[in-house]
Amino acid sequence: MTDDEASTADELAAKEREIYEHPGSRAHRRITNLARVFEVWRDFTFSLDNVLLQCESDENVIHALMRQSEPRGREVVERELDKSLLAYVAGLVAVVDQSRPVMKLLTADLQKEAVERLNALKGGQPGAIFLAKLRNYVLHYLSAPWSFHAELIPEPARGSVGVSTAQLLEWPDWPKDAQEFLRGSGDLLLVRPLVRGHYEAQAAYVGWLHDAAHDSQATVRDEVNALIAERNLILTGGVSDGTDWSERTQHLQENVRRRSAGEPQISYDEWRQGRQRGPQ
Repeated sequence: MTDDEASTADELAAKEREIYEHPGSRAHRRITNLARVFEVWRDFTFSLDNVLLQCESDENVIHALMRQSEPRGREVVERELDKSLLAYVAGLVAVVDQSRPVMKLLTADLQKEAVERLNALKGGQPGAIFLAKLRNYVLHYLSAPWSFHAELIPEPARGSVGVSTAQLLEWPDWPKDAQEFLRGSGDLLLVRPLVRGHYEAQAAYVGWLHDAAHDSQATVRDEVNALIAERNLILTGGVSDGTDWSERTQHLQENVRRRSAGEPQISYDEWRQGRQRGPQ
């Protein structure tokens, strides 16, 4: 490596570090991480909902759950519910935790609105605190106290899946709001309506939070883009800051076509001038 090449490599490394450590890049990673975690939790939610739906509407599953003489069928279904619930509650806690630092990226007015929206979510979803703390419960007890009910006549059979509130309340570490929710839910808390309703509320809130944080970081994002342009100039030896890379790619594709057709190559400037003139 020549001295000039070593100097360019050092300059490029320093610029990459400057981009990575810039507050705008940190904010972008936070916002992106929230979106990634939410998408994973969304998949966990749909997986749990699908298992619950089978317990409600698939006659083979319903009969397996209600057949006392063959407990193996029930054990298989419970295992699927346990797996899906563990993934769901872990994903939900991750979404809640990832949302907090993203809130700090908002402007003061939007932070206030975020708090109001979050309070409205909790008010509109009485089971929100229960679901958020359900992860701690399953960490201590491994699985939820599932309860299954079915109506076999008239056909087709219909089932329902709930959890025993009395058994849940045996755990002493529920926060007050979650305890009140459980005590007010009767003997059996149906799981699927709770999960579906909370997902829809979280999806609306996280979607708003993601977009609001993105808009709040417009100034620092422009600063990062300016640094990226400087990095691109280093990479290309001063030829391009990256804003014209789409056109340069099209120019390369044109020269590939020309070579295949046996036509002479043209420079980027000639190609651009020809585009500006349009067809002759």
